[in-house]
Amino acid sequence: MIGASGCEKNMRRSRNKSVLLRRTRKVSDELRESKRNRRRAERKWRETEDTRALIEEDVREGTFVITKAVTDGLLLLKQNGVLLITGYAGTGKSRIGRHILHMYCIDNISYKCIKLNVLNDWEDMVSREHNVVILLDDIFGETNCIYNREKDTQILDKVYAYVCKGNIKVIITIRDTVKRQCQEVFDSNRLFKSEFIDLSSKKYLLKQEEKNTILTKYMKTVHNSDFIESKGYVDCKGDLVLKKDDVWNITRENPVKGFPLAVYQFVHNNKYFELGSKFFDRPTESMLEEMNAIRRKGEDQRNFMIQYAVIVYTAINENRINPDDNTTITEIQKIIDAIYGETIKLKKCNISDAVNELRGSHLINIPNQKCYRLHHPTLQESVILSFAQIDEENINKIIPLISWSFFLKMVKPELYIAKEGEVVLRVPSNNYKLLANRLVDVYIKKEECQYRLNSFELQWFIGNLCYTEIFQREYSILLPCLLETFEKEDDKDKHTENMIKSREMDMFYNYILPRKSKDRFLALFLLTLAVLNSQLDIYNFVLKTFNTIIKTSSNHVTIDFMKFTLVLSLYQICSTKDVRSVKSTLDKMEELKIPVLLDQGIILNIYDITSINPLREKSDDKTYVFLTLCIWKAYKVCNIPVLEFLLSKYVRNPFDINLFFKMIYKEGWIPSLSFESLKWMIEKFQDQELENPNLILRATCKCQMFDTVEYIASRCKTFDAISCLQAFVDKPEYLTENIPFNQKLFDFLIKRIDITSKDLIPVVKSVIKKQNVPDYMCDIFLPVCIANANLLTLACENGQFYLANLIIESSHIEELDIQSALMAACRECEVK
Repeated sequence: MIGASGCEKNMRRSRNKSVLLRRTRKVSDELRESKRNRRRAERKWRETEDTRALIEEDVREGTFVITKAVTDGLLLLKQNGVLLITGYAGTGKSRIGRHILHMYCIDNISYKCIKLNVLNDWEDMVSREHNVVILLDDIFGETNCIYNREKDTQILDKVYAYVCKGNIKVIITIRDTVKRQCQEVFDSNRLFKSEFIDLSSKKYLLKQEEKNTILTKYMKTVHNSDFIESKGYVDCKGDLVLKKDDVWNITRENPVKGFPLAVYQFVHNNKYFELGSKFFDRPTESMLEEMNAIRRKGEDQRNFMIQYAVIVYTAINENRINPDDNTTITEIQKIIDAIYGETIKLKKCNISDAVNELRGSHLINIPNQKCYRLHHPTLQESVILSFAQIDEENINKIIPLISWSFFLKMVKPELYIAKEGEVVLRVPSNNYKLLANRLVDVYIKKEECQYRLNSFELQWFIGNLCYTEIFQREYSILLPCLLETFEKEDDKDKHTENMIKSREMDMFYNYILPRKSKDRFLALFLLTLAVLNSQLDIYNFVLKTFNTIIKTSSNHVTIDFMKFTLVLSLYQICSTKDVRSVKSTLDKMEELKIPVLLDQGIILNIYDITSINPLREKSDDKTYVFLTLCIWKAYKVCNIPVLEFLLSKYVRNPFDINLFFKMIYKEGWIPSLSFESLKWMIEKFQDQELENPNLILRATCKCQMFDTVEYIASRCKTFDAISCLQAFVDKPEYLTENIPFNQKLFDFLIKRIDITSKDLIPVVKSVIKKQNVPDYMCDIFLPVCIANANLLTLACENGQFYLANLIIESSHIEELDIQSALMAACRECEVK
């Protein structure tokens, strides 16, 4: 009994111990779960607070701009419960995601917002009972894909289930390069079947106005500067910090790194800010270093060796690579040998693998082709610069392949000192002949297609060339190299015949195109320089070259052509250059025995002057300089020193200002003339009385030139105000859009006229027939129109209903023909 009793006690003790153990474990588990829940709650609170702080900082900074991507994204989130945002690096995915998160929670105050850094946090941070909007930023990694198919698919399915329930919304951002690496999940998972926002697509490319707004906000926030239309960005001290031209260039670009990121880096980094618009349209140090890093990795790792060679091949092969082309293998092997000094065997699959690895980050598919290209011109330029740094011999391979835009932005002389952060390609002078060959190739291609483009395309080419750093410093070496190359082209020129056949060329191009390549280029070069407001040294250098050709050539056609071009350039420089250039050009004329005509008795026409010397084959024909045209060119821009010099040529026969004014104050010439020039000319020749001031008054009234009219009127005892008013009203159609009616001039004239005079009726009729007549003119002319049935009918017929209403209100109804007016108004409505 005692034994049995002891056994029972032991069993009870054992059971009690087990119960106690279970209770202890349960309490321990509960404590651990409680700690976990507390940690989750604390972490969730921290994440929520971090998200709130991040959004508040975005709002406080005030640099965010609501674009089409934002408005469309918010709408898609509301419709589908899930929003996917993708795009290149720097296009603003994260900020747009945060802002849409913020906007949704403002509109729906019952929702909380939270940003998760990794998908695995979903289990701990999201409860299906709560109303919450979650931002999964860079869902599968920022640069490299960290997608785990086995784990992540289950979480994504759960996310989809939560979204379907309706109280949970999800915003997901992912870089396009990462998305391509795990495209399988986006093709197969139900969560990603809705429409998404691709910031790299044409649909969501930033418009120029949006870029302007982004730049304005950053400039205000970081540099405390405001935009002034006539200048650019000006700081609080009134100093110009960013020129207007730079602003236009910046907002025109779509940088490889994304415009929002580029602007952020630009305003926050002084060395980038000092570069101005150059920072946006060309490679930066970091981009070049990225290329060089791939090259360096290739020294130890075969896959990077092939990738770098593929990038280089694509860049120098007119930005194109076809992995299926067998010749690509041989070319890439040569590039690898040139870069690494190694000869390796490659298979087609090696090229294909490299292309696939570079897709998205560097290469994109060319639509409807099996070929690929570098996805941005700046990326191509980075590759070219990186390749050029490897060996001096590589520059000989690169120069024949550089584009015109690359030359303008990147090519510099050997001694050029780059600004901090600036990346350039320095070309030694011993490579100038090769560079000249490339420039001539580009020029000839433009010349061959110029008849399909603007006829000034070639002059733009030459003007841009003149402003490059390398040409500014080395024109005395580079220009002879260009001319030598053109001489070679003259022996194989085949495209001139096709050019001549074009019917769309202007007269001067018809004149120059039959000439030799060298002569054509040099003629356009001189004429382009003549138009530019600077470049005096280059102009004088080209002038000497002309002089040498004319003196040494035995070809009378070439001599004649060069002389004609010299005369045309003289007319241009009278308005763009200083008196020294005009004097030296006229000295050349005298040296070459080109007559200078003191042509006071000749009435010249601006449209006929360039045809004075048509196509000629006889060497005894003469080229002339019409000095009056030179004076007109200087007169219209008020180039006083040049005017003084040219007028000093009239010694035996005094200059007659009345003959000059008769020539220039006629339709087609006036709008560009300066009032200051007229005043200077009249005061210089005070001994000459104006014979026909009404000629100038009518001409300048027609062009709405108040200052000129007021000045001439002040010098006249009387003038015909009504004829001037008629001229004012008869403003030419070609001025209608650019020059509105000048109310100040109208008031000046009308004060000198009896507004009840019947002599005003022809003027009023002209006004009625005009489009967009200001109301103030109708108000002034009303006294003439009262009780005039014909004018009422005419007003209705021409849709001048404001004037028609005034006439009806101010007249006795029996004095008007209302029926005729009504029928005229109906006809006008039918026409419209």
